[in-house]
Amino acid sequence: GSKPITESTHVDAIPCVSSSMTIAQLKAECKARNPDVKGLSKLNKTGLIAHLLDGSELEGSLEWRLKAEREEQELHVFTSRCHPHPLAKACHIKMPGPGTRTVKQTRADVATCDVGHSRLCQMTAFFSCKKSDFDICKTCYEIESLSDEQKGKFLEETYSELRRKDEEERKRQEERHRRWMEEERLRDEIYERESKEREAREQRESKERKVKRLKEFLEEFEAFPRHLCKPNSENLDEDKKLKYTVWTSWGYDRDYFHSYDGPPSKKFNSSFNTLEEANNRVQYVFYADNEWELEFDEMHVDEDKIDRSKGTRLMCVRPDDMERWTVSVIPSKAFDFLYREFDDQLKTVGSFRGGETHDFNSGEDGDVDPRTKFSKRIRNPIQKCKNAGKKLKYTIWTSNEYYKDDHHDKLFNSSYDTLKEANERVEFVFYFENPWERDLYEMHVNEDFVDKKQGHRYMECSLDGGSAWKVSVVPSDVFDYLDE
Repeated sequence: GSKPITESTHVDAIPCVSSSMTIAQLKAECKARNPDVKGLSKLNKTGLIAHLLDGSELEGSLEWRLKAEREEQELHVFTSRCHPHPLAKACHIKMPGPGTRTVKQTRADVATCDVGHSRLCQMTAFFSCKKSDFDICKTCYEIESLSDEQKGKFLEETYSELRRKDEEERKRQEERHRRWMEEERLRDEIYERESKEREAREQRESKERKVKRLKEFLEEFEAFPRHLCKPNSENLDEDKKLKYTVWTSWGYDRDYFHSYDGPPSKKFNSSFNTLEEANNRVQYVFYADNEWELEFDEMHVDEDKIDRSKGTRLMCVRPDDMERWTVSVIPSKAFDFLYREFDDQLKTVGSFRGGETHDFNSGEDGDVDPRTKFSKRIRNPIQKCKNAGKKLKYTIWTSNEYYKDDHHDKLFNSSYDTLKEANERVEFVFYFENPWERDLYEMHVNEDFVDKKQGHRYMECSLDGGSAWKVSVVPSDVFDYLDE
């Protein structure tokens, strides 16, 4: 082990790194300079000397340590009333670390003041005593260097001045806060005044628009012919409809809150010979005969449009959390084909009697293809029968929808010149073109009837909890109105 350093220790010349040293001595010197050094086992003697630098002083020697101690003692030349030992500038005292050659920090970089006069201390060490591990900042050093009387007077005056400045700053803060609060109050007053003015203006403009709308509405209604407001018996005859039918519907949309059994049915209201009369009647019924029995000035409209291609008018409204009220017009010949339940008196239930019927039983043994029961023209329609752009007289449509869907799209399948062929095609499509690709004998028919009044066949099959497969025929000129 090394000898303890004392003031009486004689300092001889400091030994240096040389080739006369053993590998063990060289490694010990490396550790003395940097205890964390690694990779020494890989170096030979030449490498260790090159690492330490040949001729450099041995920092692990007693002589070098005595020299370093004496140099640091020579730096402690500043005296003060705050500490019994001499002090040195903190920036000159190196911090202990892995070898002086790698040390970059001093006490000024890391040490803090041990005196710490409140609000005056700079915290960063300016003078230090390494022996007693004492540090003090420049301001505290100057204060502690004063006599007790001078120190007391200085601190009293300084803190009194600080309290005065604090009070001034507090008053400035209060004044700023008071001004800010006053500005906020004025802004709130301005905003409230402008809001009231805007609300009053909007109410006034709304009232003016309502009066104007009411005036225009009354003028428009006064110009309506009497039979549009109070239709004649011929306009109200549902069995002998005139050319255009006005219909109404009232019910909830599928909002997943109210009970829903599918789109509401379309009810006959009246019929007229001209589309202009029917469209005007739509407006009157929408306002004057609404299901809520509201006055016409209490009604508003969500949608009021005229179909560009058909020329038919539709008006509807749905207040929040209420039913939808709809009024529209449609050619009377198409009205009977809207969403509705067929009356028992208008259909033939059971086996098909509207044309040729087919017995498929003979095909169960596989001797006869059941498709051959139909003519080739029914099985494989010719090109003109498949042309949706130029339909023949009767159109076959299909639908594969759930019962409670909001909308049931009717898809074009084919068209024929005769109702007999069209009705036969309905049966073929129903059995052999079903969307589930089921075999003929797996199909269960829920409905198979012919409308006695129109002579059109309708067939329906549904899966438990699934969709419904529907096939029917309508006159081609009403096909585009089916999804009204």
